[in-house]
Amino acid sequence: MAVLEPAIGWDGTLGSGFTIVPSDPVRTTAKPACRLLIPPDQFFTDDLVVGVAAAANNGGSLFENLGLSEVIFHFEGTSHSITEPSYYEFDDVNGHDASYLGLWLKIKRPANMTGSGNLYVEAVPADASMQSRIIGPFAFHPRAQLHDLELTVAPSQTEIAGQRYQSPDAAFAYLKAQSAENPHVHFAEAGSFDLTSGGGTYAPTGYCTITASEPVTISKSSYVSDTTAFMRPKINGLWFKGERITIDFRYVSEIYRENQPREHVLEGVNMTNSDPAGRDALWRGGPRYIGWTVRGNAWFLECTATEIANACLDANLVRGGRFSRLTEDIFADARCIVGSEVFDHSDNSLNDDVPSMEVLYSGTETTATLERTGAVDPSNALITARWGANSASFNIGDTFNHYSGAAGDGYTIQNVADWLNSLGVGFTATVLDNSRRASGATLAGLKGYGFGATDCKSAALIVMTSFDRHGDWFQQRFNNVSENVIAYDNCVLSAQTQNIFISSNNDARDYVFFNCAFWNDPVASDYWDPDILLSQIGRSGVAHSHVVIAHCTLANQALAVRTDMTGFNLDAYCLIANNSLRDVTFTGAQDGDVTIADNHLHSGAHSAAGAIGTTIGGDASDLFVNVATGNFKPDAQGALVQNQKPAAVRNARGQNTRGTLAPSGSDY
Repeated sequence: MAVLEPAIGWDGTLGSGFTIVPSDPVRTTAKPACRLLIPPDQFFTDDLVVGVAAAANNGGSLFENLGLSEVIFHFEGTSHSITEPSYYEFDDVNGHDASYLGLWLKIKRPANMTGSGNLYVEAVPADASMQSRIIGPFAFHPRAQLHDLELTVAPSQTEIAGQRYQSPDAAFAYLKAQSAENPHVHFAEAGSFDLTSGGGTYAPTGYCTITASEPVTISKSSYVSDTTAFMRPKINGLWFKGERITIDFRYVSEIYRENQPREHVLEGVNMTNSDPAGRDALWRGGPRYIGWTVRGNAWFLECTATEIANACLDANLVRGGRFSRLTEDIFADARCIVGSEVFDHSDNSLNDDVPSMEVLYSGTETTATLERTGAVDPSNALITARWGANSASFNIGDTFNHYSGAAGDGYTIQNVADWLNSLGVGFTATVLDNSRRASGATLAGLKGYGFGATDCKSAALIVMTSFDRHGDWFQQRFNNVSENVIAYDNCVLSAQTQNIFISSNNDARDYVFFNCAFWNDPVASDYWDPDILLSQIGRSGVAHSHVVIAHCTLANQALAVRTDMTGFNLDAYCLIANNSLRDVTFTGAQDGDVTIADNHLHSGAHSAAGAIGTTIGGDASDLFVNVATGNFKPDAQGALVQNQKPAAVRNARGQNTRGTLAPSGSDY
């Protein structure tokens, strides 16, 4: 592996080695996607392996060197060019084998020198009509010692100032007072620990690394309020490291990030929800009110996560990791997703209609109805009962103030039933299920929305609860990341998700997906129907430039190009090639700029207009060895093998190498 040291002019301060500072050009056309495969701001004593994920469409193919001419690493005045990707193999923090495709080298501390240096990475496309992308600066810190302060947490031991503390709060307070640059806090005893402020807000130059030699759970003992549910030690740049650390989100809404430099890093830790209901556990009788686990743009490296919602949203990087029994979104707005595995995702507990209250009016009026205002799980709504010319209303909502009684008239289904029964005019309300809050009140088939005046005189009315939470594996959400996203070598099994959902009110520029394999939950439920759900690209009024989906397997899902949305446009750098999926369709007029080539579709597919080299035949049951168990390799007798195409990416998922002709899809 190549080694890169700062130039001789580097004096230990950031930027001092550069005579000309690299700068990313203003985007006027397509650029490669390029993202770091390690967190920046690390301290190191000798050398440090640094890598990037990078790729670009080169005239309809990424086969040669992922469509790149070269990737140049610039470290404090010296540069090194890498012309082809490779797999970096290493033991992860827990001693397990890890390997990722990328462009890698080592940065090294010069002899007898210490300080901080800036790294830039330049991805140069093979297509000369594209621009290069330069990312950075990323600070790294070659030092004589890794940690400038080391503290131990041991609750049963006597405190030794500056060395050992009985609580993490006390340790944090000390390291903040010392303005430690790259401290290490080690848990020497097993236990459950809440991380609170321990002094003022603080961001080290590097990270506050947290390790444990005994099993440690980062958690809260109970729910008190939404405000106190934050895990908030007021340190930016916590680096949780190792499988002896479990973060339990049962009573924790999020790991908080302050408005300061540095993101949190979770490496090789366990993330879970210890509630007996696991992923189906409700938060104040409904979905969790925070749409992420870690605030900001965290780094998730080789983590294990189970029984949680919104696992790694907004992440800078999801590298490796095994994720199981998830709900809601998974990697929405993640900038880079490489080598991850997802098993078993379901939103049924939030979406299926649950009969929660029966209402019958037996009074003297000839008509009686019940209604609810608002959309899905509203923050403020009215439930109104009407009998003849009379009416009464009850205010409910999903807020903590409704929950605590500081706002509204009630919160639970039981509260609503008690109110109806207390009217004393002939309403009888019977609670069937009180586990879900009343703001979820709806009628069967309405997907959690409010409902108009509905008869409860001639027959009992069954009020349901539902919350209409639908997950995506990747989603470009509204008003968020619009440029430079890359995802490859990922596997998803039995998921109730739209798989690739690049559909926002932002443009999408330089989004590159390849070698991703998906098998969606085949069992339909109230609001999950795998036969009609689609991956999608496009939305009204936005443009997509250099969006690439290549050699992905959507084993039982189709892809819709949403040209029915007014103003949506794709450019000539966009590519949908060599995928194996149920169908590819334009939902409106054909866009002649995007290249759609060499895909294999299921029997009965429409085939996108203008598609080149499309073949059709078979389905998930006979195209692959066994997708339900995660074996996405083409069946030797199936239509994928019989209809091989010019490959668009040389490296297949699982470190296999494709020939110039290969089956469509992620695996080979």
